[in-house]
Amino acid sequence: MKKKRFIALIFSIISIFAMVGCEKETSSIETESKFNIVFPEEEIREYIEKARENEEDIDKLYEEIIYEPIRVGFREGTSYTDDHIPRVQYSIKNLDKLENQLEIFIESDIVQIAKEALDKCDDVLFSGGTTVYIMSFDPNNIYFPIGPVEGITSTNGKILVEVNPMIGDWETLFPHIIAHEYHHSVSMDKDKERVFTMLDALLFEGRADLFANIVYPDLETSWTSLLPIIREKEIWNKIKENLNSVDYKYQREIMFGGVKGIPTNCGYKIGYNIMQEFIKNNPDVSVEEWTGMKAEEIFEKSGYEESLEKRLKEYNN
Repeated sequence: MKKKRFIALIFSIISIFAMVGCEKETSSIETESKFNIVFPEEEIREYIEKARENEEDIDKLYEEIIYEPIRVGFREGTSYTDDHIPRVQYSIKNLDKLENQLEIFIESDIVQIAKEALDKCDDVLFSGGTTVYIMSFDPNNIYFPIGPVEGITSTNGKILVEVNPMIGDWETLFPHIIAHEYHHSVSMDKDKERVFTMLDALLFEGRADLFANIVYPDLETSWTSLLPIIREKEIWNKIKENLNSVDYKYQREIMFGGVKGIPTNCGYKIGYNIMQEFIKNNPDVSVEEWTGMKAEEIFEKSGYEESLEKRLKEYNN
C-alpha cells in the first residue's frame, strides 16, 4: 500500500508536573475498558450556548467550563503548569467553527476511533490503562500552525489529543498520534524516576514513533522521514558530545528544530533512525523489552554511528 504523508506537530512533555483538585469533571464515555476516553461534548455545547449569550465573559466561561476540568484531570499528581499546555488554555472564540468541529466529531464517532486505537496498541504492548482527553483546537491559534492533530502525555500517564477535523486527513492521523502517545504513557509508567538527558529525549520520541509505525505501518509521517545524510551527520556531530545534557531548552531546540539552523523535528528523525538501526541489529528484542530498556543500552546496541558513517561513505561514493 502506498504510504501517505502528513504534517503534524507533536509535543511530548518530558518534565515533571503537579496539580490541584476540582469538583467539576468532564463528561466521559463509560466502557468496560481499562482506558477512559474523555470527550467533553456536553461541556463544549454548554460553553457555546453560554458564550453566545455572554460574549463579554467568553474567556471566563471557557476556563470554567472547558479548560479547568481538563487541566485538573490531566495534571493530577504532577507538577505540571499551564506553560506545558499553552494551546488548550486559550479560549476558542470562533464558536461557529467550534460547533462545526463538534458535529464532525460526533458524526465520525471520534470516541470509537480512539477506543479502537487504544485496543490495537494494547495488543502490541500491554498497558495498565490510561485516560485520553480529546479536545478541539482553535484553528486561529498561533501555537498550532500546521497539521490536524497534536498529542501530549503527562508524567501521570494521561494523554491529551487536540484535533482539528476541518483540515487534512485527521481520521487517519488521529489513531497514529494516539499510538505515539500511548507508548509514552507505558514508557513513563515503567520508569517514573528517570532523569531526561538529551539521549533519553531522542529515544523517548524514537521509540514512540517506531511503536506507532508498528501499529500503523501504512502511514509515513513527516517527522520520521529521513534527514539528508549530510545534514544528519552535521547535526549529529553537534549533539553527540551533549548526549548527557539535562538542559530542557537545549533538548527542545534539538527535538523540534526550526532554530539555529537545526532542521524541523530534527531530534525526532534522529531518534527514529537510532531505533531503526537498533531493531535491525537486534531483531529478537521484543517491543516490551526495548520499551523498558535504558536509552544508553539501546544506543550502544544500535550501531547507529557506524551506520551513519557507512551511509555517508556510500553517499560520497
